[in-house]
Amino acid sequence: MCGKALNGEMGIGLRYFLFEEDGKLRHVAQRIVEGLAHGEDRLPQYAGQSLRAFDVLLETENGKPVEIIKLTGDIWHFDEKGRTRQDWVDSAIRASETHEALRQASITGPVVDITGRIERRRWEEHNRWEPTSADINRIIHIIWPETAGRPVNRPKSVSGTRKRRPPMTHEAKHVERECHSPVSRIVMGIDRLRDPSLKAFIAKLEDSEDNKMPGHREVWRGIRHAAEKLLANSKAWKSSKGKWFAVAERYIREEEDNSSAAQVEIVDCVECSGKKAAVAECRELIRKHADQFDNRVTIDVQMYPGIVWLALPYAKDLEPE
Repeated sequence: MCGKALNGEMGIGLRYFLFEEDGKLRHVAQRIVEGLAHGEDRLPQYAGQSLRAFDVLLETENGKPVEIIKLTGDIWHFDEKGRTRQDWVDSAIRASETHEALRQASITGPVVDITGRIERRRWEEHNRWEPTSADINRIIHIIWPETAGRPVNRPKSVSGTRKRRPPMTHEAKHVERECHSPVSRIVMGIDRLRDPSLKAFIAKLEDSEDNKMPGHREVWRGIRHAAEKLLANSKAWKSSKGKWFAVAERYIREEEDNSSAAQVEIVDCVECSGKKAAVAECRELIRKHADQFDNRVTIDVQMYPGIVWLALPYAKDLEPE
């Protein structure tokens, strides 16, 4: 759609655009799309909406776009908080299932073929839309304004909720890598301590904190906080009272082989008062979701004390019943 350059370093780039409900086109930065995909970002301004989007795969030279390789019309479904991750996970699973159904159709006959085609069409209606020539030209003119023959208004960028981080420098990356090994050893060492030893370790750090040099003091303070957190978690697991959570998880394997990789997702989360209630609720979750079990899907239930569950990175986005 634009002529290739003959010289320079070639590469691949991605651009994302989103149509708002009133038809305005917005640019979505790749960091925001990645944040949405990992559940680390959301767009609350689009909560509860289903919006058309463009996914543009580009060939680049020295970082600049030279040709569109593929342009896909997607539909992004936002939940009540402006998140898309769960819908994208479900969509990927359904895409795999409908692809497999169509593959099996060529083997097993016309009845399965019709069923597979119907399921695929439903998936496409939910997740895809067909851009017109005018839509495609609009994107071309945004990427290469000089081809429009007139002034082009660049779309404004969408803002997410995750704070934009400063870019990592080479020195910062080097120091971060150096920190990984000692931090892992510290955490593993603390984790091996039983409760009496944890208490003694924490008390020792509290007594000697004021004697540490600036900089060292803050690091040791962080170590003490980590030990205090582990001790609190240990006490919570042993307690039968307080807030607990019963959680149902679904493991979806790529193949029927048990050794294949599995996609894990939370399908249910219920807040309970006390450990006994959590046990009963886990049994109920097994019955509730048993019909989802098949040769590729395993249903598992877990129970967590409140302070353990709420500290997990994905728990903050889950609303218990």
